Amino acid sequence: MDQANGIAPDIGAAPLAVTPPDVHVEALQRRRRERLKTLPLVVASNTVDGAFLLCFSSLGVIAWHVSAGLLALASGFYGLFFVILRTQFPERLNDHHMVIEQLVVGSIYFGVAMITAPEVSALLMMMPFVSFSFAALRMKTKAIFLGSLALGLYTAAIVAVFGDRISLPAADGTQRALSGLWYLVTLAKVSLIGRHGAALRSMLNEQRVKLSEALAQVERLANYDELTGAMNRRAIMALLSDEQARLRRTSVTFAVALFDIDFFKQVNDRHGHLVGDEVLRRFSQQVAGAIRETDRLARFGGEEFLILMPCTRDKDAATAATRVREAIARVDWGAAAPGLAVTASAGVSVARVDETVEALLDRADKALYEAKKAGRNCICSR
Repeated sequence: MDQANGIAPDIGAAPLAVTPPDVHVEALQRRRRERLKTLPLVVASNTVDGAFLLCFSSLGVIAWHVSAGLLALASGFYGLFFVILRTQFPERLNDHHMVIEQLVVGSIYFGVAMITAPEVSALLMMMPFVSFSFAALRMKTKAIFLGSLALGLYTAAIVAVFGDRISLPAADGTQRALSGLWYLVTLAKVSLIGRHGAALRSMLNEQRVKLSEALAQVERLANYDELTGAMNRRAIMALLSDEQARLRRTSVTFAVALFDIDFFKQVNDRHGHLVGDEVLRRFSQQVAGAIRETDRLARFGGEEFLILMPCTRDKDAATAATRVREAIARVDWGAAAPGLAVTASAGVSVARVDETVEALLDRADKALYEAKKAGRNCICSR
């Protein structure tokens, strides 16, 4: 079937999801899980940094109480965030992930670490790269620019004040190896965060595709008849209004043909409604194949079908309707039910500038009545 003729494309018949009554509660729970999803990664990153601090303490580079204090401070910060993010409080904020808040706390921790552990401060300067990489996953472009500028100025201020104390532990081979390893681990963290960002983008693209498919499904349900695939009455009426408005602007006329399947009630009574449905489907398919690409077919109601024919005059409209009627008569309807024969009658009307769509359809309906009165399986114009 051809969408250009008013036939719906085959995009599946999956039903729309039914919204559960407790959808609001489920949404809040889902948002809470999303908030907590990246927090373990941040904690793990800081735990690794803490392990390096302890290693340098074991080498005598920094005091044990300094590394232990920094670990306790980091644990306190992120423990507090863990508690807050599980509550309803973040829902009151514009950013329920509290990205900026976590970035600010991370920057404070970075400053404290730089001041209290200057012996490894050159390595600690890598920490903002990791923290900001995490934060940037959920920040807008403007926020990323402003945040990076603020973090850069903050780091520059620390360097300006405590620059003479900044040091890289490299007194022996072990310290140099540990410093290099910390650098490599930090680089790996940033790489993994980038990989996570790529996965998020891929997920968003998949969601966009699913959304497009859902919108297409909604459009199909809104504009097309589910049984026959033809346009529904609401959709064709909108097109008729557009054509009538175009007629008034350009004086280019259009026509309609209102078809009715002859004795359709007898088909249902003798062969059952399943056969009747199959007749409606096949009728729609045959009509779609017999009209122009610019024409539109709609199921107007029950066994009535309407064909909209743009840029069509009286004689051409009757000829087109006759072509459709003959195509229906040639079909081997016995494939649907033994001994079944189907014909159709139609009323054809060409639009006038000074009438409404309703008046046009009324003339087509009266012409259809005349075709039935004349013995059916024929075309009448009015």
